[in-house]
Amino acid sequence: MDPILAANLRSYADGTQVAEYLATAYHARRVADAVDLLTRETRRRAARPLIVDLGAGGRAVSEELRRRGAHTVMVDMDAHLPGQAASWQIPMVRADLSRPLPLRSASVDGVFAGEIIEHLFDPVAFLRECWRVLAPGGALVVTQRGNGCECRWERPEDSLHRHRPHSVQVAVEFT
Repeated sequence: MDPILAANLRSYADGTQVAEYLATAYHARRVADAVDLLTRETRRRAARPLIVDLGAGGRAVSEELRRRGAHTVMVDMDAHLPGQAASWQIPMVRADLSRPLPLRSASVDGVFAGEIIEHLFDPVAFLRECWRVLAPGGALVVTQRGNGCECRWERPEDSLHRHRPHSVQVAVEFT
């Protein structure tokens, strides 16, 4: 296993760090804004969009997307998820986000990657994988703590040189 991934799994093993993070008003607002953006952008493509929540954690974002009418799939390593994941109403796929995503190319309307990109060794490869699984016209929302921006591009390479991975908060419409 990748040593960076192993360290992240150890630090998030019981889920309390994620829950505490989402419980703060500031971060709750940021997540709500990101979900609003993704919902708006994916609804342009489909009335009931298929959205994957990468690094889904405790499922809060996935549940909110589902409440808003999206077909949602959680993707996570499952190391810090409660044991009842099998009983949740949202399907979950176990995956290491530092590897190719176990999803078909051009198969989803939207991707949410909340507060995960800073934990990955190769964020460019991760963004390329997000690009690969998005259907034409799909939307990607990536959030990361710190200063953010909203930008649009047609290929990941068009924008990556303008943003450092540690400061990216991106909303992307792929055409």
